[in-house]
Amino acid sequence: MSARLPLETHRVAEEIDGVLVERPRTRLPAILMTGEGAAAFVALYLDRPVDGSHGALVPYSDLEPPEPPEPVEPDEPENTPSGPPAPDQPYIDLVGAIARRFQTSMPKGSGSLRLPTVRAIESVLNAPTPSGLLEDRERELRDHLFTMRRQPLGRPADAHVQGVADLHWTARVVAFAGSLLARPLYGLRLRGRSLRWVGALSPDAGQGFLRTALRLTRNGDLRVNHDLVQRLLLTALIRDLKKAVRPNPFSVRRNRRRWSFLLVLGEVTDARPHAVGLLRNYIEILDAESGKDGKHPPLLLLGALDGPAPPGVRRLLPASAPHTGEEIARRLNDLFLAPRGLPAAAYEVPMPSGGEGGLEEWLANNPPPARPPRFWDGARRRAYLWRLVAGVAAVAVAVPTWTYALGPLYERLTTEPWCAKVADGQIVGVTDGLECSLAVPGPDGRELRELEKLTGQNNRAIGDAPSRTVVFYAPVSARDGAGNTTLNGIHSLRGAIHAQQRINGTTGKDHLKVRLLIANPGDGFAYAGSAADKTPDVTGMILKRAAKDRIVAVIGITQSRETSLAAIRRLGREKIPVVASSTTGSAMVDPDDPALLRYFQVSPTNASIAAVMAAFVKDSAQVKALVKGAPDGPPTAILVYHPDDPVFSADLAHKFEDAYGTANTSLVAYSEGDGISASDAAKRICENVAITRGVVVYVGRAARQEDLLNRMSKEHNCRKDRPVIPLLVEAPTSGFLNDPAAWMKRHSFVSLFSTPFDASLADENDGYTEFEDEFTEYFDGKGFAYRPNSDAAGAYDALDIVSHVTDVAYGITGDAVSADHVFFVLNDPGVGGTGEWRGATGPITLNGANRYPPDKEIYVIGTGADGENTVLLRCGHLARTWGRPEAVHACP
Repeated sequence: MSARLPLETHRVAEEIDGVLVERPRTRLPAILMTGEGAAAFVALYLDRPVDGSHGALVPYSDLEPPEPPEPVEPDEPENTPSGPPAPDQPYIDLVGAIARRFQTSMPKGSGSLRLPTVRAIESVLNAPTPSGLLEDRERELRDHLFTMRRQPLGRPADAHVQGVADLHWTARVVAFAGSLLARPLYGLRLRGRSLRWVGALSPDAGQGFLRTALRLTRNGDLRVNHDLVQRLLLTALIRDLKKAVRPNPFSVRRNRRRWSFLLVLGEVTDARPHAVGLLRNYIEILDAESGKDGKHPPLLLLGALDGPAPPGVRRLLPASAPHTGEEIARRLNDLFLAPRGLPAAAYEVPMPSGGEGGLEEWLANNPPPARPPRFWDGARRRAYLWRLVAGVAAVAVAVPTWTYALGPLYERLTTEPWCAKVADGQIVGVTDGLECSLAVPGPDGRELRELEKLTGQNNRAIGDAPSRTVVFYAPVSARDGAGNTTLNGIHSLRGAIHAQQRINGTTGKDHLKVRLLIANPGDGFAYAGSAADKTPDVTGMILKRAAKDRIVAVIGITQSRETSLAAIRRLGREKIPVVASSTTGSAMVDPDDPALLRYFQVSPTNASIAAVMAAFVKDSAQVKALVKGAPDGPPTAILVYHPDDPVFSADLAHKFEDAYGTANTSLVAYSEGDGISASDAAKRICENVAITRGVVVYVGRAARQEDLLNRMSKEHNCRKDRPVIPLLVEAPTSGFLNDPAAWMKRHSFVSLFSTPFDASLADENDGYTEFEDEFTEYFDGKGFAYRPNSDAAGAYDALDIVSHVTDVAYGITGDAVSADHVFFVLNDPGVGGTGEWRGATGPITLNGANRYPPDKEIYVIGTGADGENTVLLRCGHLARTWGRPEAVHACP
């Protein structure tokens, strides 16, 4: 062997010795030797970490597959695990065998190696797969893991039942209390941050640990995914090794663990697929794990590459020319001392070429450098004692200083600013109506201040009565210069406040009062935030308050946007259900998006609304009367939409086009942002009106509608040769909702049609009539002349449903009721079902199969010059049950 390995290869061995004994601060890449003699060098180096007289110098392991377990005899049923044996066990045990070899090769005086994360993952993999409902399965798996866990004294975790009779009665009381608390506390630990990464690595990223662990048990569907299982075990090992080399600053082992762990892969070749697979997984994990917490895996992989390099492996030196041992050692030294962020996780290192043999003799006569001196040697002992004395003195000074001086000051300085003014003039954040205000100073914030005051009064009146918190989350302000005039969030908030007042005025055995928080993410949900944003993160504020305020749900939303979708997904990942009230975008209820599992809405979708609008334009006698002189056939639909609003406006436009026909549609783009202005859009619309004598169909944001109509009123083409232009809108502006007659007078050049989905114009025996009367009575009694509308009715229904579901969960779980319980009841059985939830917006069914009401009724109403509304088309559930034949149009 020595004849084939040149002596100068010892320089490579010296560099590897140095990085093992004195661990660098940067991450260690995997080293794959290539060329003639690479396998022989790696095999020789495996003996280097062992010092015959003192045991191991560094913890090390090779990569030999573990022996298969002995078969269990049929007459030993107590040792037979439930379920069939897992065929992949040797593959899984490979990482476990590496971990155990690290434990047995710990250097003398450095203590034992603890691997709690590896142990937890192995316990999951060996656990029988529970059956039953999801909560029962999670609880059974938690109990199994708890039983497998050992207490510090080496007894089983539930061994407190042994010998209790011999204890003093006070000890028995303590033992009993501990037994009641231990399992729930262990369950909280399993759901904590330390194991959240397990769910992130699973195919359904974002699932919690226990949810993912159920799929990894003996008969779980993820168990057959060998790469995933090995990545989980390898990630757990890396995380445990990170912690192992960093004891607390006062531990005597801090100086004794300055080495790195060594894993010798042996030959990395197709003949050893377990080595190739483990290296591939390690490379993927290293880039994901390194530096995430400011720490790096203290692990060096050493192997001999025979064949093509796996993806992610980079050459240390060009392969075109031979290299000396000194040159290779110098490049290795540069690599090991490189700053953070190495370009690659693994490197090909060529063997030195040429020269005479003799490496084996050199390795035998030159042992690796000794470990760092033991703790009690000289200066290290004195340094430790000084640190100990300084630490005790610092604590003695810090405790009273913090308690009486710095603590109160720190609390004042670090109190969360729940309301924050941003650069565009808005105030965003979360408030209960009393702690801070989201309203801007002056007349523009008057109405929001009024609603905050009412919310604060309702919250204060709850006192000490049992309650839970619901967050109304929607834009209740507009940014300076946006041109937005409609705030459907304000109208929706009125309905939520009225619902809170009615709910809290109700009594019952299993009834909880509702505390309402108002959350303003700003115009367009601009400040809904994400983990990476430096701007105010309103979703993050809600999550921070979730536990303290006992939040069980979020309502409102009111806008279908990419930003609101992102906020809903974040809330869902934290198990907070959302019941929206005015959203219609198809993406909001995408059945293929698992992140929207906890999202519900009381409104219909764009598909239904577009079909109703298209049917009305095509068949309405009122429209035909207004387009006299137009060509035969369906009138041209001049479709106005926001191309920069994909979730709502562009989606609704495309669905209308599909339902009405592209040949009969003329598209006009009008940006919601700073692209195509209202003037440019108005000019194009009016040119189309003059040419086609068609119908203007507006499917943009209601907030941008008023500015567009004002510009259209100044265009000559919208004024000549015809008395009025038929205008069909998905939702009218707030100016119209507040005073229809005055709005129609200001815009006399259009004949307005709109598509509400509340029941305000249905028969008198529906839920809207009661809502309308109580709404008007409540706000009139407070001195506010607010008018009810579909936005207010939707938010009213959303909070009413959440309150009902919370009461059901409260009757089942008692004071432990949480957002998770509310979701489970809302998901199954939900509300409505075979019966009907009679809401202000009509009958509603919501559950796991119907995350928005099926067959939701939709109206088309026409508004006369006097502001009076007339039902022209009705479609949906009401139309089939209570509809008057003369007012009902066939459902499209």
